[in-house]
Amino acid sequence: ERVCQALLKCGESQSAMVLSEVLNSLMDIYGDDECHPNVFDSLNVLGFFQTTLPQLKKRIAVEGRTNDDVRPIEVEQWKETAMNAARFVDYKLEQV
Repeated sequence: ERVCQALLKCGESQSAMVLSEVLNSLMDIYGDDECHPNVFDSLNVLGFFQTTLPQLKKRIAVEGRTNDDVRPIEVEQWKETAMNAARFVDYKLEQV
């Protein structure tokens, strides 16, 4: 529960890199339906995904074209995370 809370707190970041890593970590933890479903529900992790995913997509668009320190491969990785997160949300919604 504490790990999840810490990740959700990190999700307040405005960085595409951080948001991407947070979503990846949460998908790793909760990809297995047997892994702490009570924590997933009580901390509204699905709702976090639903609100964070659009933010990530916006950050990818902005940082991908305005940040000279971002390499194209990073942008592609972030886009892959966004796609995987959208599929994760769809999967979890089907489970409800």
